[in-house]
Amino acid sequence: MTHTSTAKLPKSLGTLSPHKKTAPRSPDYLGKVSIQKPLLKLFVQQFLANNAPDELIVSIAAWQQHKDNNPRNRPFFTIEIGPHFETKPAANPEPAVKSQPSPLTPFFKPKRKDIL
Repeated sequence: MTHTSTAKLPKSLGTLSPHKKTAPRSPDYLGKVSIQKPLLKLFVQQFLANNAPDELIVSIAAWQQHKDNNPRNRPFFTIEIGPHFETKPAANPEPAVKSQPSPLTPFFKPKRKDIL
């Protein structure tokens, strides 16, 4: 189930910061998100729907914040979760906005050429 009108929902925001690994399976990033009551109610309604699946797909977005933007003087991500949103391809795509390299860039680059 996708929710098409999210303009009335308050934003459910959080942060994600680098985490010092204490064990091999420790997370690389940790954070918190504040889920607003209207969004939680929407999620519950989706689960209670007659033909609802056993899982709920939500959208997540992240914006990189740089060291000079925060008092801790370290990079972090602001994250937002919301109802599942499917983007539609633009008829006339605009050029992408140039952004700073992400600390996650190495994570998303394949390490081996044979997996491209």
